[in-house]
Amino acid sequence: MDHARYHTSRYMQEFYKAHEHQVHVEWFPSYSPELDPTEQVWRKMKKWLSVRVWKSADELKKQLIVGFESDFILVPIYDYLLP
Repeated sequence: MDHARYHTSRYMQEFYKAHEHQVHVEWFPSYSPELDPTEQVWRKMKKWLSVRVWKSADELKKQLIVGFESDFILVPIYDYLLP
């Protein structure tokens, strides 16, 4: 996980502690978006959207769905991210 406030809040810390037998939290080093698969997906999605035109929020939503369903947006989980 990254160090976003919603991941490091007191509530989440309590949740992690209460579920430590079910959940293992691995923290990414600060300022390392290249290790976060979510960041990689959004980087590719922005590239996907940069060559498309939409005129409304509904059209943008449709483009996002098409993009996420395409092979272009797939991001491999690298060996160093796996336990």
